Amino acid sequence: MKRTRNISAVVAVVPSSRPRPSTRSVGPGDRHPALDPLRSRRILPRGAYHAHEAVTVEGQVLVLRRCIGSQWGLAAGAQLAREYSVLQALEHTGIAPRPVALEDEVLVEEFVAGRAFDPRVDLRALMPALRAVHATVPPVGLPRVDPVSELRADGERWFARASAAGAPRGQLRALRALADELPEPFDAGPAVLVHTDLNAGNLLVEPSGRVRLLDWEAARVGPAAWDLAHLFVPTTTLWDLGTACVLDAETINAALDAYGDPHLARQVGRLAGPVRFRALAWVVGVRAEGLPSSNPVLVRQADRLIDLLLHERAT
Repeated sequence: MKRTRNISAVVAVVPSSRPRPSTRSVGPGDRHPALDPLRSRRILPRGAYHAHEAVTVEGQVLVLRRCIGSQWGLAAGAQLAREYSVLQALEHTGIAPRPVALEDEVLVEEFVAGRAFDPRVDLRALMPALRAVHATVPPVGLPRVDPVSELRADGERWFARASAAGAPRGQLRALRALADELPEPFDAGPAVLVHTDLNAGNLLVEPSGRVRLLDWEAARVGPAAWDLAHLFVPTTTLWDLGTACVLDAETINAALDAYGDPHLARQVGRLAGPVRFRALAWVVGVRAEGLPSSNPVLVRQADRLIDLLLHERAT
């Protein structure tokens, strides 16, 4: 939930009749033409942790993705290298943006588009793509983590930052109450490749109906239930202002049926609390630290979730 819309999702995927951009290795002095400083570029909306530009190379539109901060404490080059390895692992599925090159701390990838993902109507269409992700062999070196421990620790880090930045006491009390209710780590299922940030801004529906998954910076190795829990919680479904909603039990159960593993329902439910805590701690933290007023949409999204936090604790 780190940004309003992954900008690698603005224009249509290159039609199959055209040659698709190929992943290439480059040697010293052999720069990808997309990085030519004289080539015309279009500035695209930046996210909380990445800046983006669009360029056209041989008739194909590509995205230049630069890391301007890492949630995981990684250097920009290391963060992008990790994401690039995930895109390479997923390339055979056609679900993630196709990786093109990684040079000079810039990730060059396919420029993807489609209509906005609407969780009220698109969940069932997403499930085959999610199953394909979870069936993909993770790249070597991708962190394998326990979701409860990871989400609790990350939430506590953001809680400390929010407190240090002077977040309102009512918000901090509400967060602490959520933290006190978190479960202990438990076996949530086999470890697979997971996205961990499936909000509407990172999902697009192509004209064919296929759902594409974008923004892989937070990919991990963990249980499939992690992705599903993140997908269903209100902190995710209320994030995008254009498709904001709270999913009812019938919609969630239909999505789980489409995923095809009825045993996941209990694990998904138990992970909802940790997912919600981390998301709300992040929102309170970035808001207290001075979320840029130059991005009014992001401010409105953050304030919406803070209102949700305070309302939940008051009822």
